[in-house]
Amino acid sequence: MNLKKSILFHFPCIFMLYQKFTNRINLNLFFIFLFFLIISLIPQLYLFEHIIEDANIHNRYIDRFFMGKGLTFNDGEFVEGFSNPLWLIVLIIIKTILLSIKDLEIDLISKYIGFAFFILMYLTCLFISKKIFLKDDVILGYTIICLFIFFTPSFHVYSSSGMGTIMFCFLILFSFNFFLSNIYLKKYFYTALILSLIGITRPEGVLYPFFWYIFVFYNDFYKNKILNIRNLIIILFILVIPFTIYEIFRINYYGGYLSNTIDHPLNKLLPNTFFIKTPGQFGGLFGLGYLLPWFISLISFISIFVLSFLLIPEKFNKFFK
Repeated sequence: MNLKKSILFHFPCIFMLYQKFTNRINLNLFFIFLFFLIISLIPQLYLFEHIIEDANIHNRYIDRFFMGKGLTFNDGEFVEGFSNPLWLIVLIIIKTILLSIKDLEIDLISKYIGFAFFILMYLTCLFISKKIFLKDDVILGYTIICLFIFFTPSFHVYSSSGMGTIMFCFLILFSFNFFLSNIYLKKYFYTALILSLIGITRPEGVLYPFFWYIFVFYNDFYKNKILNIRNLIIILFILVIPFTIYEIFRINYYGGYLSNTIDHPLNKLLPNTFFIKTPGQFGGLFGLGYLLPWFISLISFISIFVLSFLLIPEKFNKFFK
């Protein structure tokens, strides 16, 4: 009896976990995941010491929170100067848990948590690959997805920048993974739950649950009669809960229904994002020069989507039918 069989025979719990794991994940896919996990550590040898200014803003709010000074940047000034409420909440929860073990600096915690979400992106794409690719194309498809992620510099920079950008990307992929499920509960209610969290991340995060709800309303309720009115209302309720709770907190604590960082007349109708800027700010009219690199970075995802159509046209045609 070889070592592997001996371990599995003498430790039935390990055997059960091993069986469950191998049933859900092809070992070849898992080795691809491990490979990209390991090589993604290499850029961090250079990038890990780097931190972005916005991350320092979040970290100062968190430090002052644990000093008993509330969610403020300066004494007596109740100003919402951070841009990702969910990231702030996640870091506060994790730091609270870690306080019983060791008092780590928040900038270090934010870096490690950001990189953890980066790893979870790779893992989520593994499960997405199993759902969207034909059986013979899964390994190739997943490898290509991982290559696009690995060769997109922004992912490496932001994974250890201390910002919640990678968490935002992970949640989008995670919600997509659930929406691809054939199980009713996961497809609609789990997806709604994850999208509701995206609604309190970046300022434009509310657009994701909004447009998804319009899609399922038309496609799954009105057109295909998959959803009934009761479940449609429940989904809407799930989507708005986190945003409503945070909005109530924002109004009572910071005294406004939008972020206090809004300081330009054009921004009065929308949260403070780089989508609406004074001409000349960040390079050109309405910040287009600033936005261009971000659009370029999305080429990887667009390429994955197009490549998926080429590899598995039958699956996508069925999904969008």
